[in-house]
Amino acid sequence: MYYYNPWNLDYKQPFGAIKVGNSMSLRFATDQPSVLVTCVIRRDFGKRYEFSMTKDSGGDFRLTIPFDEEPGLYFYHFEIVESSDLGETRRFYGCSGIGGEGLLYTDENDIKPYQLTVFEKEDKPPAGIVKQFFTRFFLIVSIMEMKMGKSAIQNRIHLSMEEKRIVLSMLKRKMVILHVGIFSVEI
Repeated sequence: MYYYNPWNLDYKQPFGAIKVGNSMSLRFATDQPSVLVTCVIRRDFGKRYEFSMTKDSGGDFRLTIPFDEEPGLYFYHFEIVESSDLGETRRFYGCSGIGGEGLLYTDENDIKPYQLTVFEKEDKPPAGIVKQFFTRFFLIVSIMEMKMGKSAIQNRIHLSMEEKRIVLSMLKRKMVILHVGIFSVEI
């Protein structure tokens, strides 16, 4: 078993984009005893970096990467080397394209990497615009989660416990009508 989910703070911190000068901490979970894990990061149209991950006492792999260089778009995945009596097998773990959980790949050319934005300075829009955007965004995300199932809602980190309880109770009763912007969606 291999597992990584950047939407879960147990596996990637901080959540979302990273400011230049800060670090990103990663955890890659496995139950395999004889593996080595490397995090491979590539700057968009730029240099490739490889970071060997360290195995902790629980058997998971951890790494902290400082982002002291230029801001930009980065892409990353994990390279796994499994050792056995028959030799070594190289596998790759990248984005599934659906949610935060990833997939195991056997060919490096097939990997869909995770994306990471590194920014230089924070641009703060007026508070009213931020609240309106996030309210609408979270309602849209909630609609998608309801269609995907309640486990996605339970694992969503940006919803408060009260919001999760309300959305789950609406999902159970199948009585959800959400008004978002100028249109409404009925589930």
